[in-house]
Formats: sequence, C-alpha cells, structure tokens
Amino acid sequence: MKKQLLSLVVGGVIAVGAAMATQARAEDAEPEAWWGALSGSVAGVSDYVFRGISQTEGGPAAQGSLEWTHSLPFDLTVYGGAFISNVRFPDTVNNENLPIHAEVDLDAGLRGSVVGVNWDVGYIRISYPGKEMPANNSLDYDWSEVYIKANYDFGFAKVLGGWFHSSHYSSGAGVGNYYSGEVDVPTHLYDITAVGHVGHLEIQNEANFGLPSYTDWAFGINRDCPELLGVNVALMYYDTDVSDTDVLKGGGGATATRIDNRFYETATWRVVLQVSKTF
Repeated sequence: MKKQLLSLVVGGVIAVGAAMATQARAEDAEPEAWWGALSGSVAGVSDYVFRGISQTEGGPAAQGSLEWTHSLPFDLTVYGGAFISNVRFPDTVNNENLPIHAEVDLDAGLRGSVVGVNWDVGYIRISYPGKEMPANNSLDYDWSEVYIKANYDFGFAKVLGGWFHSSHYSSGAGVGNYYSGEVDVPTHLYDITAVGHVGHLEIQNEANFGLPSYTDWAFGINRDCPELLGVNVALMYYDTDVSDTDVLKGGGGATATRIDNRFYETATWRVVLQVSKTF
C-alpha cells in the first residue's frame, strides 16, 4: 500500500482584510496600500476534516493559506486566496489509496456589510495537482463551487450560515448543494470560544461519489494564545449520520451499490486537534 504524506506549509490566511478603525480618528489610521493587503496562516491538524469527512484517512495534515484583499467604495472588499494541504483518499477498486497527495484551492469573491450583517459571495476551485489516475478512470476529481455566506455578531454569540452550489461535484457526483450553519460563543473562561456547527450535503450521484447525501455536525472549543506566540489552539469533535448499511443511488435515482467500508470509515466520528498561526 502506497503511503505518502506531503509536508506542505505555505503562507496564507482565511481572514478578512477589512478595516477596523471604529473609534480611532481617520487621520490616525494607516491607509491601505494601492495594491491592497496580504494576510496568511499556517496550521497543523491531527486530521484534515472537510464537511465531516476525513480527507487524510485519519492522518495529520500541514496546511497553509494566503489571501489578498482590496477595499472598494461603499465599504466593499474584493479578495482572492489560495489554500494548500496534503490529502489521502481510499481507492476501493484495488484496496489501496488514490494517487492524489495534495489539494490546492483557489477562490475569489466580494464581501460587504448591510445593517450589521456581513455577507460574502464568491467562487472556489478545488483541484488535486500531480495526480496520475488510471486510464480507465473517467471520474473528474477537480471541481468548483459558487457560494453565499453571511454572519451576524450579537455580541454574546456570532451566527454564521452558508450555501455552496456545484453543478459538477467531485468524483462525477453531479449537482451538489451544501447548507451550513454555525454558532460561535465567546466565554469568560480563559477566553475560550465554544463552537457548534451543522451542515447537510445533497448529492445527485451518490454511487460515483462513494458516499450518500448526509448531515454532518461538529462542536468544540478554541482559544487564541498570546502566551504561545499568538497561536490559536482548537479541539473539535466531528461526526456524520452516514451508516455502513447505506445504499448509494445513481444519478437517475436507481439503487446502485452499498457503501464501501473504507468510505464509511472516513465519515465516522473523530476528535481533531488544530494549531494555527495567522499573520
């Protein structure tokens, strides 16, 4: 069995480069450079989980992201970013792993705020460069999504929601829609933030995707640690309602096959530790 783990640490960020001069005088705030601004992050995770599914078969991952932002009139912000991580996926045909070792995402969009509601519309391309798939494998693993996200901060809690749509989801899965909701609650206990998440992925061709349409959920805590060089430490629990007895449907709705055990194992519960640093 071929087991490769790429050590990829790339600068980046998943943060908004919006101005925060609320009570400061305008003349005291540093003006944005003509080209905009860059921010970034690096992270190490004990398991790379995406929408409740392990992308590394339960193994660790090194990740990085980079984002460029530029302010526009009417308090709008345009952005573009990149994310990279090592990945590992099961190949149930030959009981090994697919020859896919890295994920690279590119996104672009527009952010703004209306009556305190922060909104974000954009496009993302998820690709797996360097893959060498067998000639008889006709499935396209690279895919794209458009999305709409919004959040509102009540002070005692921040509520987030999103809709992500793909006309050609990964692995020839056809149309895919993912709906998500999250609540972040800051606490007075050591400045810890509690997090709760629920999402639902609706897949057109489950047989190609290898998993049924499913609901995922997560909860956990995270804390910024200025005493540890400013890193953020998070501990999260992930789970889904995928069952090892699920029967997968094809694009036409016909029963195709039972879920493979190796795919089921990527959708079971797991606890993940993440350490990240933004700059």
